[in-house]
Amino acid sequence: MKQHLKYLSVVGALGLFAALSNTVGQAAERVLRITNSPCVCYLPMLVAVKQGWLEEDLKKAGVKLDVQSYQDGPSQNAAFLSGSLDVAQIGLPGLALIAKGAPVKIFMVSDEEVSTEGLVVRKSANIGSVADLKGKTIGVTAGSSSDYALRATLKAANVDIGDVKVLPAPPPALSAAWSRGDVDAAYTWDPFLTQLARNDGTVLSTIGGLSKSTNGAYSIQNFYMVGAKFAEENPDILKVVAHTISRSVDYIAANPDKVAADFLQEFGVDTAAEALVQIKGEKFYDAKMQLGADLLGEPGKPGKLVDSLMGVWQFNFDTGKVTTPPNRDTIVKAIDTSALVE
Repeated sequence: MKQHLKYLSVVGALGLFAALSNTVGQAAERVLRITNSPCVCYLPMLVAVKQGWLEEDLKKAGVKLDVQSYQDGPSQNAAFLSGSLDVAQIGLPGLALIAKGAPVKIFMVSDEEVSTEGLVVRKSANIGSVADLKGKTIGVTAGSSSDYALRATLKAANVDIGDVKVLPAPPPALSAAWSRGDVDAAYTWDPFLTQLARNDGTVLSTIGGLSKSTNGAYSIQNFYMVGAKFAEENPDILKVVAHTISRSVDYIAANPDKVAADFLQEFGVDTAAEALVQIKGEKFYDAKMQLGADLLGEPGKPGKLVDSLMGVWQFNFDTGKVTTPPNRDTIVKAIDTSALVE
C-alpha cells in the first residue's frame, strides 16, 4: 500500500537499517507480526486470518501470530520501518526502500488493483474529464499509491500537477473533507472509493482503466515485504505465509460469493453483490502464478514485473519523488521468491 518515494537522509537511512535489523532479535522469539487491514487488496490475508489457517499453520511450526491493523499505507510503513512489523503489505512506495538499498525483500505479490482504486469526482462539480480538474481541489493520501496514480492520471491527460490544488489527507480525514464539501474530487481506494461514490460522487477513472489506456505504462501492485535478515533466519516462516496465502487465493477463486458475504464489514458495503464487485476489481495470484514469467519469476529468473517496477521507479524519479535513478539490478536483488517454491 502506500508512502511517498521521498529522499532519506544519511541519518534517516541509518536509522531505517537499524530498525529493520532489530526485527531479527524480536523474531527470535518466534512471533510473526503481520498487518491485516480492512481493504479488499488485503483479501487473501484477511481470509487466511479469519479462517484461522495462518495461525494454525504457524502454530505447527512453533510460531505465534500477532496481527496488527493500520488505516493506511503510510502508517503501516512507519511501523515496518520502526521494527514493529516483521511482514508488511506494501504498495509501490516500497520502492523507496529498495532505491535506497535498504535491507528488505519482496517475497510475494499481494494483489494487482484494477477498479478498486480510482478517481471519484463530485457530481455537482461539473467534472466530465481529467482536463476539467484544472483549478479544482483534489484530496489524496500523501505518499500512497493513490498519490502516484493521481499524478500518473494527470500526466497522461497532459494536466500539470500545479494546475490543481492537492489536499493531503489520510482516508478517514479525506472522507470527512468530502462530506464537508472541501474537495471536488479524490483519488483513493476501496472501501473509501465506494463510500465517496455513494455520497454524491462518480468514479471518473480507475488505475486499471489508466493501465489499459496507456498499454500498461501505469499499474499498481502491492507486495509482501520483509526485512532481509528476518528472511534469512526464518525461511520456514515465510514459506508458511506464502503457501497459506496461496491457499487463500485458490479459496477466493472457488468461492467468490461466500467470501463476498463474509467480508461486508471489511469492505464497507451493505450487500454481498457490492462486495463481489470489489473482489472482481482485484487480481490475486497463487504461488504458481507468481513464479511465472509474467510476474515475479522463479529464483534466479526474474519475471516481467521487474520491468513494471522499473517504470514506476522511473516515473517517480522524473517527478522528483525519488532522487536515485532506476537500477534494474537493485530491483532484481530485492526480489526473493524462494518461499513460493514447493
